[in-house]
Amino acid sequence: MASQAPAKPLRLSPWPKGVNQRLAQISLPAGTLREAVNVTLDAHGTPRRRAGYTKRLAGVAHSLWANNQYILAVLDGDLVRVELDTWSTSIIRTGVGTTPLSYAQVSNLLYYTSAEVCGRIDLLTLTHYRDFSPPNPEMQPTLGTISGGLPAGIYQVAITYVSTLGEESGSTVAETIELSGSQGLRLTNIPQGDADKIRIYCSRPSATSQELYRQAEVNMGITEYDITSLRRGRTLTTQFLEPLPKGSQLRYYRGRLYVVDGQVIYYSQPIHYGLYAPDDDYLPPFPEEVGMMIAVEDGIYIGASGIWFLQGSGPADFMQRYLGDVTPTPGTGINIPSELIDPQLTGLAAYWHSPVGSVFGLPSGMLRYPTQGSLTQNNAVSGVSGFLRDGGVDRIVTVLNS
Repeated sequence: MASQAPAKPLRLSPWPKGVNQRLAQISLPAGTLREAVNVTLDAHGTPRRRAGYTKRLAGVAHSLWANNQYILAVLDGDLVRVELDTWSTSIIRTGVGTTPLSYAQVSNLLYYTSAEVCGRIDLLTLTHYRDFSPPNPEMQPTLGTISGGLPAGIYQVAITYVSTLGEESGSTVAETIELSGSQGLRLTNIPQGDADKIRIYCSRPSATSQELYRQAEVNMGITEYDITSLRRGRTLTTQFLEPLPKGSQLRYYRGRLYVVDGQVIYYSQPIHYGLYAPDDDYLPPFPEEVGMMIAVEDGIYIGASGIWFLQGSGPADFMQRYLGDVTPTPGTGINIPSELIDPQLTGLAAYWHSPVGSVFGLPSGMLRYPTQGSLTQNNAVSGVSGFLRDGGVDRIVTVLNS
């Protein structure tokens, strides 16, 4: 009996058209793969076995953020820093809870928020601060008169708090007093707060003067201060402003922070990232709760009963467009480099998951649906996405909650 020749492996790859779950197996076009488990397909469709994983931390973790030095995460309800060389943890804030955090980095400050908590972290010193900004003084100082060289008139006096980072708080309505001439002002009962310094402002002697000028910056703990002559320091620019409210999502775009609270998006003052004007600094409510907010080079994509695009440099010139009724899956929006989608583009683009699969949001409100028609529809209620660069292969991984 003749012996059979040994079987030779049959090479079927590559599959440049990727995975298709919609068509029957006998109907799959050439170059299409029905299913792939624990492999990565490169740009040409050639498979490579995925690396395994090693458990580093025990506990319930969510809300990861990372740079090239360490990872931040909520572990068993506490916000912690994870050292990449030792995988040891140190607590930044206790009692953060189970609600996911949203992060936004502005220079060396990392802001975070959920519906329950918010704060900011100095990435240079890893100092943590509760809330988005220093607290506003709860009241103004008590005003009295002393001998001095101030002209007669009505004066307004206000104070603000300043953090160790140099951030200035808002201020309530100024206190007023009338002087008869050759007098000075004595401030007593200067309120104390959770900050580093106190700035003192005073107006010119006019009943109609609206500008207050900085007179002094003193250490927290000072409860009295005298003004016997006026300085023309910087004007008070934070009067009537308040700390930006907490919310479910947080994004930075062209000099402002934007935060989602239900159907409303609030935004900060320019440069004063932790402050906003409660009566003015918000966008008109969307028809449903905002489930996604992600910024690109020239605007912001909004997911709320469909997909919207706010094109422009900021609230004063946003042009709002409705792009379609396919609502993004909450939590799945991330930024990716635009050149990965189109080599002719630069800057940031957006990715999110939707019931029809993956969506790329390019500048100017242009949408692309790379998996439409190839993957089964998934009406997940939420999810999370990450952009991974490993061994020369770029991947977007989305985990869905159904």
